[in-house]
Amino acid sequence: MPAPQLDNELANVSTSLNAAITGLQDVRRSDGQLKNGIVTVESLSPSLNVGFTLRGAWASGQHYLAADGVVYNSNFYRALVVHDSTNANRPDLSPTTWQLLFSIASISGAMSAFVYDPNNHMADVFDRANHTGTQAISTVVNLQSSLDAKLSIANFSTTLTTSLPGVLNAATTKNALADADKMPLLDSADSFSLKGYTLADLINSIFTTARTITNAWFAAATFRLRAPSVAVYQLFDASALTADRTLKLANRNTDLGKLGMELLAETIVSTPVAAVDFPNVLSSAFDLYFIELTDVSPSTAAVLSMRMSIDGGANWLTSGYNYASVVSLVSGANGAQVTGAAQFVVASTNMLATNSALCASMTMHRAPTRRHFEQNAFFTNSSGDGVYCGIGGVISQAADSIRFFTGSGNITSGRFRIYGVRKG
Repeated sequence: MPAPQLDNELANVSTSLNAAITGLQDVRRSDGQLKNGIVTVESLSPSLNVGFTLRGAWASGQHYLAADGVVYNSNFYRALVVHDSTNANRPDLSPTTWQLLFSIASISGAMSAFVYDPNNHMADVFDRANHTGTQAISTVVNLQSSLDAKLSIANFSTTLTTSLPGVLNAATTKNALADADKMPLLDSADSFSLKGYTLADLINSIFTTARTITNAWFAAATFRLRAPSVAVYQLFDASALTADRTLKLANRNTDLGKLGMELLAETIVSTPVAAVDFPNVLSSAFDLYFIELTDVSPSTAAVLSMRMSIDGGANWLTSGYNYASVVSLVSGANGAQVTGAAQFVVASTNMLATNSALCASMTMHRAPTRRHFEQNAFFTNSSGDGVYCGIGGVISQAADSIRFFTGSGNITSGRFRIYGVRKG
């Protein structure tokens, strides 16, 4: 063979060998094993399987081949032989026909793991001891910027000052405070650790401090001389404040929270009305009531009367009113005793129309089965004379409501107030 032709053939052989070597490098690692990812599912022969061919749920009358896999009663079985299925060779009855691989209801074993890993590679991957060294923060996407955006301790005070007012103003309000509501507190006796301070704690602290100051002032103001062994005289009882905020006088069972009067109801008449009603104003919360009438005038000359109800004002009693009255007129004073009347009188003679300006103060006692009252009133009568009227009366009914009305016409003006006198 001529030398040039031989050189060409050798060159072709070299090219083929180089191509083969390059091809092997594409699929083989330096340790002689196939490179990862070279073999894919599409590369495998269709005849290959993972030990069984899934056929779904077992059914009678089917032709099963060896290695067919079925599910029966939450168990997975693999066929051992070719057969036609009947109830006699059902998977749970024929161990020579079917092999139980695992229970689906309570999967266990290596094949049932979320990732099949017989050589325990996953444990090695997640074992912190297998990972050492450092990593530049710049290689973690957005880590540095996220850390920079966090609030620094140095800027905390400034941020709190500028942000907290806005947060508080935007917060929703609570209609009624409760004793269990809490506020933050730094405890100086416990290294300034954060504690919850309830509204009840705050109220008790205020009451205790106020009581201490008042007792000190009272003791100093009385200038009481006493021996060193004699206890300081106190205005208020120094016992602990109770849950209902009871504050009592020293040496006397008197609750200061129950002294004085409480306004229970008020009606101001500015347009004519036939009657002024106070339903359910008399209750067991109070045993004594004070009733105040100011500048009351009728539309026509008429007397002013009062009725009571025992059913919250649904019906007004029209009998059983007993009272005595004393009236001072220009012509002299006269009195009367009335029993079984249809109402109590407040002004027993006709008032001046539109401008009688009746003013009265009335005390009413809430006894268990009756209601007593006494009153003093002054007004201008229909003759233009000033009249004083003193009246006391009783009705043997446990009334709960009061009505004021005139004998004719309407009430055109006036203020009506009812106070409850607290039980000390």
